[in-house]
Amino acid sequence: MAARIPARFDGIAVDIPGGKGIYPPSEDTFLLLDMLKRFVEKGAPGGVDAGSAVLDMGSGAGLATLYLASHFARVHAIDINPSAIAFVKGELSRRGQGNRVTLIAGSLLGALRDASGKGTYALACFNPPYLPPEDYQGPGIQDSDDGREHAFYIDKALYAPDGGKAILEGFLRAAKAHLLPGGHVFFIKSSLTGIEDVDAWARGLGFTIVERTSIHRFFEDIEAYHAIV
Repeated sequence: MAARIPARFDGIAVDIPGGKGIYPPSEDTFLLLDMLKRFVEKGAPGGVDAGSAVLDMGSGAGLATLYLASHFARVHAIDINPSAIAFVKGELSRRGQGNRVTLIAGSLLGALRDASGKGTYALACFNPPYLPPEDYQGPGIQDSDDGREHAFYIDKALYAPDGGKAILEGFLRAAKAHLLPGGHVFFIKSSLTGIEDVDAWARGLGFTIVERTSIHRFFEDIEAYHAIV
């Protein structure tokens, strides 16, 4: 049996089962969560309030989902890994938050197309895969309950052949259609993604960057962005 992995944020504590391909919260996760928390603690301005519907794309172990469910009335959380969905469902039930969250298992952009009608969300967040092939090292699966399944879903969470540019652009294009006018989007991008002028790139997709922060780790800068449609 694989060991469980503890994770904590803002009073929320989870113990993630190992060997299930569930992406454990890492530095990029907390960079995004810290930005979300700053926004919420400002009173979530700009048309976002406690009654808003929000989206957690690629919910993984569910820390962002649980945080959003603590502050907003309706949350849609999408992940490709059914084990991740089952884990988050149990955490929500244990906290009495299950009625606030709709969990959707499926490929990210395909599930988003089916998740809601146009102009539904006041806020969306996404920590996409962005490790390119030359920098990627496959996960250790020796402790996995099902090594092949674990490796597949961890690969999906981490690895993108172009540094994540295509999936991030696809998400932003899709999210724009599902966000309310003036809606907010929070996302992670790596310096490996290959976008030089992020402001111009975001404007081309219909967004204005209003906040950014970053940390440097090893061979890359991990960057978090807050943009408005």
